[in-house]
Amino acid sequence: MSVQIAMQGTVKADGTLDLNEWLSRRRPFRVGKSAPVFEQRSELMNVNSTVVQGTLKDDGTLELDEKPALAPGRVQVTILPMPAPAVAQARRTILDVLDEIHASQDARGYRGRSIEEMEADETERRAEEEEYEERWRTIWRQTTSTPPSRGTEG
Repeated sequence: MSVQIAMQGTVKADGTLDLNEWLSRRRPFRVGKSAPVFEQRSELMNVNSTVVQGTLKDDGTLELDEKPALAPGRVQVTILPMPAPAVAQARRTILDVLDEIHASQDARGYRGRSIEEMEADETERRAEEEEYEERWRTIWRQTTSTPPSRGTEG
């Protein structure tokens, strides 16, 4: 849930924003079904508005990243939380993934297929393919047209 809060404070000459007065006059609020809904007023955004990022400190002051292009005096502030910066995560390579797979297989006691098992499966697959092709050659021989020549199949 995101919360948007409109505050009033004073911009000091050094560019910091003092919200202590505003915070001391406000009652705590809660978010829920009974929370009041505030309408956005068009006068909040006017020609003299500016957007500046900053940090809200524990003591209620707001340290701005840059000095706003406004004259010192009272201002109205809308505070929106900034999204957390994405944590830079090292990108895994294919070798890292394969190492993890092999470690997981070793932990489970998986031994993999032997060369003999793989060769037997390949021989069986080729025999099934030859049987399939022979069935189609028989069907083609029973037709009136000539079958496609072997090796030109697409």
